[in-house]
Amino acid sequence: MIVQQEKVTRRILCRKCKSDQIVGNKRGYNFKRVFLILFLMLATLIAIGIVPRHSPLTNVT
Repeated sequence: MIVQQEKVTRRILCRKCKSDQIVGNKRGYNFKRVFLILFLMLATLIAIGIVPRHSPLTNVT
């Protein structure tokens, strides 16, 4: 069995146990990207007519 090596972004050394630990580059959410995607989804739904024109969701912007 061949084990593929995991892509490592950054390593740090633990002060207590002196072991290597892998740390990701980004933690949490990118809120700008989340709201942009939600806005684009809503605009797409309105554009193709799934959300009715008289819906309160059309006056969001």
